[in-house]
Amino acid sequence: MVISRIQRLVFFLLIPVWLFAAESYPFKKNAHRLTQTDPLGTIQRFLQQDQSSQHRDTLKIMALRAEFVEDNLATTTGNGKFDLSDTSGYQIDRPPHNRTYFLHQLMALKNYFKTVSNGNLILEYKVWPSGETDAYPLPENMVYYSGEEDTTKQKIRWCELVRDAVAEAERQDAPDFSAYDVFLIFHAGVGADIPFDFDTDTVRHSIRVCRF
Repeated sequence: MVISRIQRLVFFLLIPVWLFAAESYPFKKNAHRLTQTDPLGTIQRFLQQDQSSQHRDTLKIMALRAEFVEDNLATTTGNGKFDLSDTSGYQIDRPPHNRTYFLHQLMALKNYFKTVSNGNLILEYKVWPSGETDAYPLPENMVYYSGEEDTTKQKIRWCELVRDAVAEAERQDAPDFSAYDVFLIFHAGVGADIPFDFDTDTVRHSIRVCRF
């Protein structure tokens, strides 16, 4: 089974960041004397950068885009498909939500973790499928995968969403899952966690962000 080969699957990226203690540098005492006459801190910054590179870690991310069977139900946002339109009244996360859109989202995430980790955590990523407007089709609509407000059913249906998305990715593209550390599934529609200006009924059968 594909699932058994995947170490970690997540719907939305929740990446742990480890802070590593710097190892002592061979000429630490000499460096200290040098920086006394280095008012701009140039030498010290160089030494810190050199030490931090010894602890650099890379996290490889596979992101799958999946969309649902089309519907016109009032309890979910959209129609189950990614919004690929060129115009929108929304000012945040404007469409088209194509492959480039998600690459930009991951680029922002990469830049964030690179900055806050002082360059010690580097993200590498790939978005599947490779077509600009393509997505892996799921066999059910969003309401089905939401679990319909039944706590027990929700957990089962979320697992089914992962299973169906991964199975379709393997069927179409057969990617090497073992080459990645973290897996994301970007699905069509607004998540139930972030309703923004949507009313309660509109997101009642949307899918919450979760991780495995």
